[in-house]
Amino acid sequence: MSAAPLTDLRVPDGWTLAPLPRVADFALLSTPAPRHYMVTIDFRARGIRSGYSMIGSFVGEEWNVRRKKYGGRSWRQELVDDGVAYLRESLA
Repeated sequence: MSAAPLTDLRVPDGWTLAPLPRVADFALLSTPAPRHYMVTIDFRARGIRSGYSMIGSFVGEEWNVRRKKYGGRSWRQELVDDGVAYLRESLA
């Protein structure tokens, strides 16, 4: 079963969701300029990392906080939505 294309996932107007070059199952979610914030979405491990990063802890994976588990029919959109929420918090 192949993964759904990124074009099927919704992001806010002006934001971008693009695959990382030569890296399968990763995408970069970016806010519009001038405050160009981003998160890396790891669809394989089902997590979000702050900035442009393919290694390290996921958002919400601190030693005393359990990371959200993504599953079910729309887990990919839910992961993107959580990335959007994280970036909106960062912009506030």
